Amino acid sequence: MENLQGGILALEHRYQIDTHVGFVGLRTFYKGTQHPFDKAVWICIYDLLEGAKADKIEGRIKASAQEVSALDHEGVLRVLDYGEVAAGVPFVVSERVGTPSLSDRLTSDGAMSPSDCVALVMRLADILERAHDRKVYHGTLGPECVWMPAGKPERARIGMFGLGLTMSEIRQLDEIVPNFETVSPLAPEIFAGKGPSVSTDVYSLGALAYECLSGQHPYFEDREDISAGLIKVQKESNPRPLSEFGVDSRIAQVVEKAVSWNPSKRWVSVSEFASELESALEPAKRREPEEVDATEEEESFEAQRVDEMAHEREPGVVLGVLVLLLVVSNVGWFFFTQSTAEETSTNEPAELKMEVLKPGVEFETQPPSTVYLVDGETKSELGGTPLSISPSLGRDGQVEVEFNANGSKVTSLKIEEAPDGYRVVLPLEGL
Repeated sequence: MENLQGGILALEHRYQIDTHVGFVGLRTFYKGTQHPFDKAVWICIYDLLEGAKADKIEGRIKASAQEVSALDHEGVLRVLDYGEVAAGVPFVVSERVGTPSLSDRLTSDGAMSPSDCVALVMRLADILERAHDRKVYHGTLGPECVWMPAGKPERARIGMFGLGLTMSEIRQLDEIVPNFETVSPLAPEIFAGKGPSVSTDVYSLGALAYECLSGQHPYFEDREDISAGLIKVQKESNPRPLSEFGVDSRIAQVVEKAVSWNPSKRWVSVSEFASELESALEPAKRREPEEVDATEEEESFEAQRVDEMAHEREPGVVLGVLVLLLVVSNVGWFFFTQSTAEETSTNEPAELKMEVLKPGVEFETQPPSTVYLVDGETKSELGGTPLSISPSLGRDGQVEVEFNANGSKVTSLKIEEAPDGYRVVLPLEGL
């Protein structure tokens, strides 16, 4: 055999795809197994990118995989491999542990004790501080990105680092339909066009601590309808005080400073946040960290949550929509059905379904659309359909919304209060 020094040895990637988990952002997640070692892995395939957009973001995906693979901390789920399933369809393979995610823990067990929460923040801060030393920022840290053995927050691990996208870049990617998992970890300045930083990770860690203590996100209180949260997080505001959830005032003040809307009012680093939080915990309630046994078997956890981790989307193309409105007065439900009119493009129209409910108007489109609140020349993203909207979001009981699918406006609607409930006025334009 000839001397191969200096060459590149290309071998077939040997990963078995075991279970389809779901979609998160641009990624499809699978549980897999690396052969011949029978090692459990996450297989993340960026198969929602197409054409030129894939070319623009592929470099970011590869760079992020390289940065995370270089992090030297046992608390990071290591990136094991990077490649392409097909031309322009990259994939990333990372470690997978047998413990449930923090999101699963909170769903099954509820809010954490202050001592467990403090121990978890200290552990995650240590991991993030090591990453920050290398100018690597998580950017999308949330309960879905943390895995923790039962009763052992000091052994938690972090994965699924973000790509460092700004909100303007995210909005250009029509494949991303905003939902709770994709927007709740983002700091307010991300929505204003800033990129990930130490301060955004301080915010994300603070929001995670807030949720661990209270059971809900500081700004996105409704996991299903993120419209109110998107408005709140984009306008200077304060979350509900943690003291209302029975959290000790000293701990509450430290966490609330971490999730301040204004970055300049937050703790300057994740380690400072963790240190202040530890000091706020009554000494008698502090945990003694357990020694980590690297050889101890990971606890078994086969039933991972699927529906709450991701929202599956059906593929499709939308450029126009036609609606016929039928209002039935003095009842709790009003139904609107689809009609037909002349289209302005060659693509198939979306089906826009609406129901007028007591708290507001519920919209559903197939495929999903991004919904914007329109205030003159200003547009604020409310989230992706299905979505419930209340006229109280607007002025004088009126709200104007715009639907976008694949970058093209579907329609604009106005919702206003009426003597018998709510009224949808259409079209404002574009039908």
